[in-house]
Amino acid sequence: MPSPIMSQRCGSVYAEARHTLARRARDSAHLYSVVETAFGTRAIIGEVRCPAIAAPELAAAIEVAFGELARHEPQLAGLARRLNAFVADQTGRRAPVSGFPAAPGTSSADQTGEPDAGSAEASLSGAGFAASPPGSVAASLVQVGPLGETADFLVFGHTVPLVMRADGVRPAPILDVDPLLGLWPPVADRCSPTGVDLHVGDALLLYTRGVTETRDAQGQRYPIERRAAALRGEPPQVLLARLESELLAHGGDQADTELTLLLLRAEEPGFFGYTLNTAAPERTGRRSPRR
Repeated sequence: MPSPIMSQRCGSVYAEARHTLARRARDSAHLYSVVETAFGTRAIIGEVRCPAIAAPELAAAIEVAFGELARHEPQLAGLARRLNAFVADQTGRRAPVSGFPAAPGTSSADQTGEPDAGSAEASLSGAGFAASPPGSVAASLVQVGPLGETADFLVFGHTVPLVMRADGVRPAPILDVDPLLGLWPPVADRCSPTGVDLHVGDALLLYTRGVTETRDAQGQRYPIERRAAALRGEPPQVLLARLESELLAHGGDQADTELTLLLLRAEEPGFFGYTLNTAAPERTGRRSPRR
């Protein structure tokens, strides 16, 4: 059943999230967290592949570790490396798994025929993630600057976040989708964030692979990028509720996929929430003002 799981101001952004559980137990669990730190607002969304009985426990442990590490690690790349080491410790895996996943520079289209990492639907394919070793973690990490003026991204075998602006909705400018957390060696130069400028009213939409796996009776994917653009002006609660309900309707009675949607919207200082009859602010020609 769909349910809201987060609706709050966090640092320079307003965070809204929704989650839909699958009808049957699965060998995976979703994770998400948004944390205000001295380095900006940091968020993670992802999925753990584990036996059904262990997956929620590992996902919860990663959420706790993220919350602690995010407050103390100055660099987003350093945070990713420390999370990678944590996952490797939790799964008893200190060496990378040979042959999986692809090295940086190899697109998912080269392996599966799915869209390349530059598209909104880019991710490690469902089949690829299902075939990954137990304890594999696909995740997207985001950092929004303390003043809401920038956003930086790192993606590890996960769907690429969308950047939502008044002039359109586009995938974040990810150069490479890195290997899954816990499966790649902690090499300092491997992990390099990419970023964009933000203005008040701009938003970031993060979502799990269940969104790209949802197909209608004709096998067509849900057009997440186009629908996000059409709903951009709605309050976060309405926007995510609409996306969630449309996804469930798109999949129909046969849909049995876990979904998580996370929206981060840059706001003016002093803004603390929306009411359902309040439209989202229009994007201004300036960045979030300094406090």
